[in-house]
Amino acid sequence: MKNSLKLLAVAAFAAVAATAQAQVKVSVVDMAKVFKKYDKFTRLREDLQAQMSQMQNEAKGVKAQAEKIAEEMKGFNKDSKEYKALQEKLVRLTSDFDTKAKIAAPDMARKEAQIFEDVYLEVADVIKMYAEFYKYTLVLRFNSDQIDADSPQQLANGLNKLVLYHRAQDDITEPVIEYLNRQYAKKGGVAPASGGAAPAPDRAAAKPGANSRN
Repeated sequence: MKNSLKLLAVAAFAAVAATAQAQVKVSVVDMAKVFKKYDKFTRLREDLQAQMSQMQNEAKGVKAQAEKIAEEMKGFNKDSKEYKALQEKLVRLTSDFDTKAKIAAPDMARKEAQIFEDVYLEVADVIKMYAEFYKYTLVLRFNSDQIDADSPQQLANGLNKLVLYHRAQDDITEPVIEYLNRQYAKKGGVAPASGGAAPAPDRAAAKPGANSRN
């Protein structure tokens, strides 16, 4: 009787497991890797960095001008018209740049945040499209980097990993990256101005081709 009950329990568990397996198909994606290897994201970040570098160069130019004016002021008496004129010029120069810098700093931060948001939404759309085509019911974010055993911080982070095991064929990171870069290249590798919503990808192009999966 006991053996019969055990057999029934095992059979029931197997049936539940089989049903769950049929209903749930899980994949994983390394979002940090996708961002890092997506050409459009790299291009947008480089463009933003170029703008930041321009501001830094302008700041160096203003500093040089200010130092030159300050040096010129040393040649005049503090009560002289020349000294006061240079002093006003110096105040105006630094004030104008400070105002510009105060406006530019939050603007740069907003642009950077917009880049991350736009690319994230674009990547999420591609992941959804890919999951729907290959019948994945759940996509988990994971970190594919190897843990450095000599790094206490990495070891601590590794203990908090959500995904402890996955099959290689369920990692859709590379196919997602390849699709994104292929679509970006088709558009001439020109990223749209940050601030607008990313265009929806061509769903037909997400169907298996060179990277077909089982």
